[in-house]
Amino acid sequence: MMKAKKIFATLSLSAMMLNLAVVPASAMEFIVEGNGVESDNDVIIHTEQETTVSQENEFNAENNINASASTGGNDANRNTGGDASVSTGDATSNVGVANAGNTNEAVVDCCTSAQNADVLISENGDSTDNKVVLHNDNKVAVNQQNKSNVENNINNSASTGWNDANRNTGGSVEITTGTAAATTTVFNGGNVNSAVVSGGDNPGGVSAWILGNGVNSDNDIWLNLNHEVNLNQENSARIENNINTEAVSGKNDANRNTGGDVSINTGDADVTVLVDNAVNFNFADVDCGCLFDVTAKIAGNGDSSDNKIKARLEDRLEVNQENSCKGRHHRYPWDLIELFEFPYYGGSKDCLTNNINADAYTGWNDANRNTGEHDSDPSVDTGNASTTVEVENAGNSNVFGETSDWEFPEDDNNSNVSVNISFDLYSLLGMLGLLS
Repeated sequence: MMKAKKIFATLSLSAMMLNLAVVPASAMEFIVEGNGVESDNDVIIHTEQETTVSQENEFNAENNINASASTGGNDANRNTGGDASVSTGDATSNVGVANAGNTNEAVVDCCTSAQNADVLISENGDSTDNKVVLHNDNKVAVNQQNKSNVENNINNSASTGWNDANRNTGGSVEITTGTAAATTTVFNGGNVNSAVVSGGDNPGGVSAWILGNGVNSDNDIWLNLNHEVNLNQENSARIENNINTEAVSGKNDANRNTGGDVSINTGDADVTVLVDNAVNFNFADVDCGCLFDVTAKIAGNGDSSDNKIKARLEDRLEVNQENSCKGRHHRYPWDLIELFEFPYYGGSKDCLTNNINADAYTGWNDANRNTGEHDSDPSVDTGNASTTVEVENAGNSNVFGETSDWEFPEDDNNSNVSVNISFDLYSLLGMLGLLS
């Protein structure tokens, strides 16, 4: 990647970063043991662990840029008695814009201490009634949302032309222009959500035991273990680039001159427009497995005892990933109409709109109605006119599942602005760098 020596850039970064781990408490034990004849013993436990992560960014950027460089626009008209010449230097105008923002990242531990419990009903007397009820709810909710509105209105021009040498008498007339070069570089990137919900290396387990209880005893263990992960990731982006870039070394006039040679020599005109749009990326990796290590045992209980272990295990995972074009300013009535889904009024909009005009001129020169020696001829020699337009659009990517590395698109054009966004899923999103 070529590093530029000079930066013309507008950079905005809005980021929310969170690393959240639920620190487990000591393992829980529920023991009903050694109680007397005909005793009634109940243990009822309700534990609830809820983790909610909400991250929301809104990024609005509007860049209105007018840049121009000119050595042209010179006049040498109606002179008498000598040569008339116009010689211009080079004109170079560079505009670089980088808009990058809206990054959410979260690392959440989804297994808690309530999943690590021992329940024991043991050695209770004749005709006892023993009960342990364990109800555990473990909920993890991660909501990540980004909204981006980016509008770039750029007018960039470089001119060495538009020179006049008209109606001169008595000598040679010459117009010589330098090189006109205009470069516009735009990078728009953002709307990245990264979420890792993991249970760690040792999520624990639940053990339920009914052992060695007396004749006619009634022993119950009820387990209700619920685990739920709800992950929502949403991006909405609207990017509009309106770019006019022009380089002119032509459009010169040498007309109605008398008495000498007439020549127009133009330099090169080069226009380069580089646009790179990369928005709307979601990554989610969920690996919990908190509820699957359960041991239950009923053994060695007396005659006519009634022993029950009931377990209800629920593990729910819901992942919603969405990318859209909703995030934009509603400046005009038809935008509002379209918002309410009336497609006949204005139609649908694209996420990315690039309106680009790139013009390079070495022509449009005039050498008319000149009078000189009989062996002299007016001449017009133009340089090269070159126009390069490169547009790259990338976005609307959803990734669910384990991956070791996910590289964010970067601006790799030979431009004034170099932006590289990358993130490793376990060290998470690297910070944005603007290199020079």
